[in-house]
Amino acid sequence: MSEPGGGSARFSVGVFNIEHFGVDGATGCHSRLPLAVDFVKQTTPVPPDVLILPECTRFEDDGHDALRRVVNELCRALPHGELYEPFVDDWRERRNPPGVLINRAKFEVDNYYRPNSNSGPYKGVVKTRIDGIPVVFIPDHWPGGAGRPEFDRSAQRWKPWSTMNTVAGGDLNITSSWERDFRFADPDGPTWYQACERRGERHKLKQKGRRNPVTGEWEIDTEALDELRELGWVDAGEEADNPAITDRHPVDGLGLRIDRILRSPGFNGEQVPDSYFCAQPPRNVSDHAYVGADFIVCR
Repeated sequence: MSEPGGGSARFSVGVFNIEHFGVDGATGCHSRLPLAVDFVKQTTPVPPDVLILPECTRFEDDGHDALRRVVNELCRALPHGELYEPFVDDWRERRNPPGVLINRAKFEVDNYYRPNSNSGPYKGVVKTRIDGIPVVFIPDHWPGGAGRPEFDRSAQRWKPWSTMNTVAGGDLNITSSWERDFRFADPDGPTWYQACERRGERHKLKQKGRRNPVTGEWEIDTEALDELRELGWVDAGEEADNPAITDRHPVDGLGLRIDRILRSPGFNGEQVPDSYFCAQPPRNVSDHAYVGADFIVCR
């Protein structure tokens, strides 16, 4: 186990939203999944200790066959004797449930809260220990199609974990007001309304946008994520001063940084300098980038 000191432990976290978990729309099979797994291994020859997979579409097909293949293949890239344990379950209300793979050679798992309809802020949360230090992981996928109400509910679900050593991440479908995050501020570029309209995606005005009550113009809605940041949640890309777009190559002004890793204000530790990365895969692998960072947590 990589350990910077007797009272601390180091671990790595990755987030990769594999589009529909590799399901090919034409065949209905997870045939594109091997390409995504290869991309993880190419980008991180030793995969992260914690790998968040925000879009585990139809993970339960054929006795969890696709999920097992991902776990088995990535385990082969881990140091000898280390194994992933997957934590993913049906969210009922979500077509693309989030999941997470956790390296059991490094983490003891105390509890996994299955995301049934009554689990509230515990939905999908995994409570662990590394060298006896409690660390909570929240894999998530904020449903962009539901707009502001769902963004607010999702952010509220994180808040009870603010005082603990918590790392949360996934496809949040939202960006922030950090000045280096991709903004639609180019005076010669499209407005948010024009960008959506050019792509025939006017429905995204209400999914990721709001109408400014002062100017009357449509703009990106950052409020739910900004509220977490104001409470002290720290975004890994922002701390690394890396605003690289994650959802797709910027086409017609629609690219956003929505795949994120954040640590809680109660996290007793730090992000390892220069550990953050953002790797954009070929379009046939996924429509989202693979991001990651290392952390040190202290007793």
